[in-house]
Amino acid sequence: MLLAFVFFGSILTSLFFFSPPVAADNSGTGTFEYKDIHNETIIEVRGGDTQEYHKSTGGNGVYNGGGAEGFDGCTAWIQTNSHKYDGDTHAKWWAGCLGGPDKTPTEPGKKSITIKAAHNYTGDWIDHSHIKVGGTIYYDNHIDDTLDFKATNQNNGCDTNVINGFPESDGGDITNAPAAEITINKPVSATNNNCVQTKHPVYFNNTQNFAIYFMWVDAGTIQTSDRTAMVYVQNGGGGPYLDNGSGRSSDSSCLSQIVPDSVGSRHGTLILRNSDGNPFSSGFSPQISGVDFHDHGGCKVSDPLRVNIGGNVNASKPPGSGDAGGADAGDAGGNITDCDTELTSPLSWILCPLIDIGSNVSDFVFNDLAKPLLSDIPISTKRDNGTYRAWQGFRFLANIMLIGSMLAIVYAQARGEK
Repeated sequence: MLLAFVFFGSILTSLFFFSPPVAADNSGTGTFEYKDIHNETIIEVRGGDTQEYHKSTGGNGVYNGGGAEGFDGCTAWIQTNSHKYDGDTHAKWWAGCLGGPDKTPTEPGKKSITIKAAHNYTGDWIDHSHIKVGGTIYYDNHIDDTLDFKATNQNNGCDTNVINGFPESDGGDITNAPAAEITINKPVSATNNNCVQTKHPVYFNNTQNFAIYFMWVDAGTIQTSDRTAMVYVQNGGGGPYLDNGSGRSSDSSCLSQIVPDSVGSRHGTLILRNSDGNPFSSGFSPQISGVDFHDHGGCKVSDPLRVNIGGNVNASKPPGSGDAGGADAGDAGGNITDCDTELTSPLSWILCPLIDIGSNVSDFVFNDLAKPLLSDIPISTKRDNGTYRAWQGFRFLANIMLIGSMLAIVYAQARGEK
């Protein structure tokens, strides 16, 4: 009995000491997520390590992870259940070192995993150069044909988050407003400062604000939304807001101007001037970038253009007190709201057109009928001026009517006393 015990004990001891080590099974312990909206890369985060799996060129739904430090040196694969690149969230994880002696994957080496779809983000247009996603403002500092927004005040030690990937190459094309792609860079964890980059679709609300190319800085200053193209400043005595020559699109010999409907108004009239008649700048709306110029006073001048002006709350600041050079949108969230985005009633399909008609009628009555009558414009006193002669003629007729009326009153009073 003792001899049998010693015999079997020696066999077990030899198996323990001389059997080849089995690689640790680390599969299934990480989290998996598609890195981009095209589902070309899957990223795994396991503890403090990350591993990327790139889709193979064979078209069979396999993502190759290669060898990875911190993953026991295993060559790993992911096989989507659909065998296609359609973002399937159910898959099998394979590790070569869990297979046979030649490190090829075998059935016991497979683990079922779940892959998170690329997260969809939602943002809001503040104006043409500012987007808000979550609590972060994204800023494009140059109005042109490239829409490229970078996060402001990002302090997580990773590359700056960006929004780009807009569908159209024309930066002023309104069809760019509904959606784009956002690139998120963040640390692996609170204790691991290694950065992970993922790309996601981002969808925008308040798309009408895409057409806000100008913003109030304070009561005396209006600026292009990128804060670099033009700065319009009102003289102390009032009047139009004139280009002060500090912007990259300024022409010091021929100054453009904006005339807001009133201080703080969301609308105004833009007149572009320059010395060469070239378009204002690419990236603006076609009405601005494609405007025609005509000669006037030694300058090339455009016809008046109606424009939207954002940041309306800034107009309550005293002239000269606003920040005319900051990247942050600040209080620029003066949205041009419309009925379709504000009214959620089931009857909005019929109420909104009626409300819009009423709004347009009231704007027409004020801007085209009432407002001209409120203007106090002095006329010339030169005798050859047509307006002065017309006024003089009406005054002569009014005096005749006044004197005749007074004589009639005196005559009637005298007849009544008899």
